[in-house]
Amino acid sequence: MKKKLTPKTIDALPPAAGKRYEVHDQLLPGLHLRVSATGGKVFGVSRRIDGRMKRIRIGAYPIVSLADAREKARDILRDIELGQYDQISPSVVEPAPRLTLGDVVPQFIELYAKPRNRDWRGTDRVLQKFAPLFPCPIDEIKRADIVRVLDTIIAGGAPTRANRALAAIKKLMNWCIDRGMIEISPVAALRPPTKEIARDRVLTDEEMISIWHAGASEGFPFAHFTQLLILTGQRRGEVAGMRWSELDLDKAIWTLPAKRAKNATSHIVPLAPLAILILKSVPRFLDSDLVFTTTGDTPISGFGRLKERLDIAVGLDAEDWRFHDLRRTMATNMAIMRIQPHIIEAVLNHKTGIVSGVAATYNRHAYLDEKREALAEIKKKIFVSPVAAFQTVGLENFGSDWDDECIHEEDSELRRVALKNLRLALQSGTVQAICYSDRSEHVLTPIEAAGEYFRIDLESDCINLSFFAGKPIRAAIHAEDLKAFIRNNGEVPPVATVGAKTACRKWIVTRIRNGERVKPKEFLWAEALRQFTRLSRRAFEDARKEAISETGRTDIAKGGRPSTKPSSRET
Repeated sequence: MKKKLTPKTIDALPPAAGKRYEVHDQLLPGLHLRVSATGGKVFGVSRRIDGRMKRIRIGAYPIVSLADAREKARDILRDIELGQYDQISPSVVEPAPRLTLGDVVPQFIELYAKPRNRDWRGTDRVLQKFAPLFPCPIDEIKRADIVRVLDTIIAGGAPTRANRALAAIKKLMNWCIDRGMIEISPVAALRPPTKEIARDRVLTDEEMISIWHAGASEGFPFAHFTQLLILTGQRRGEVAGMRWSELDLDKAIWTLPAKRAKNATSHIVPLAPLAILILKSVPRFLDSDLVFTTTGDTPISGFGRLKERLDIAVGLDAEDWRFHDLRRTMATNMAIMRIQPHIIEAVLNHKTGIVSGVAATYNRHAYLDEKREALAEIKKKIFVSPVAAFQTVGLENFGSDWDDECIHEEDSELRRVALKNLRLALQSGTVQAICYSDRSEHVLTPIEAAGEYFRIDLESDCINLSFFAGKPIRAAIHAEDLKAFIRNNGEVPPVATVGAKTACRKWIVTRIRNGERVKPKEFLWAEALRQFTRLSRRAFEDARKEAISETGRTDIAKGGRPSTKPSSRET
């Protein structure tokens, strides 16, 4: 560090915490004071002699005063400049410690990068590219040495990484100058080796579907991670580091704290029902707050290998893409849907200046409804697998009564109804579905969905189109079209829960057998609504017909009053 040395300043210097440190005098460059862990303070002069940095000891403070040390330092520096350093006694000259680049990098990370840079690990990884120079003394590294390493990085196919490496080594060299380790930076004014071009890759709908399906086949944790990456549009590291404590599944929001956000700004992400469903299916580690982890202690990694597997699904001949391109794809689709730029910025948690000043400082929780609507709009671009479509139908039909385990319960009435409604939706021709075979893809037709051997295979998350099909076929179903069809005035029966329908039937049977009034039908319907809040008109009609059939009251079916006389079926 550099300070204007005064007796008061010297007396106030604390002992070194571990390794000794040096304070360089601002009034006389070259003069320094070394402070040891025991509190000892020694004056000295640092100067390059014959191309090598030397430290010349002057004497210990306070035996040698500051004024005497400055006077002695001036004499030594003058002799060195005049080429008379041979007259200096060898006993007072001590070679400076030969710090290598390998010694300096850990110090730089610990003392500079960690306190200032949230991504200090990334800086450390970039500096490891200079490992061939680690044995070299820091003051002997030449500009050509740095350029040679940068050329190697570019030759490896990472030109942008070479620019990042240059930026990191520049910071390190400037830090070394501030600490007196070197006099001149070897990379001063060195231009970036490559010209960076802003990425503009936007994935097509077909590519997004392929990534969704390929991710789903990964299993935990990458299946859930990939799908949430698409549904939320947040950064890869932010999703991978998601914590359970950040989630409020009842309110369907994810609060990303400032300490984890790239721009150090707290961010509230609305969660779609499908995202909630995915999160509920994630297994939890005991005593771990991490959502995506295989150890319980650290978030998932291995994204490079995951990307290689997803590339196979997208197509090896497709244009290069990255996980960050999913965010750009979401932003582009929102713009196409005429969503306002400041809402897109809010969804992605960007700081582009569209919202600035006081609004940017205090409006931390604004646009929540708008963000939820924007994410709902973007979902229209997302196709889901048959299992996800089945779950969507179940949630739309039965609401909170829907059990995710229905997929495994073959005798479940809810499962049967959801499967029936999904098939009816596909037969309607208003819900788009795309089928994928090994070599081709085609849009599922209503005739195929109505075929005798058409079957939705929940176990393999595929569909079968014919009895002679060699294997199940992957399919992607338009989620928003499916929801619209299910909600279309009860065209897909029933919207109410099976439990409500059964309870209503038993209630009507009891009234009939007690001789209570069950006509006219509209009065009974109004009273049933007060008894069963989740009952739909279609479910009521079915329940009434079944109750009439069960009691054998033909007079009710014809419009008469219930008779108190037991029917022949009851006797």
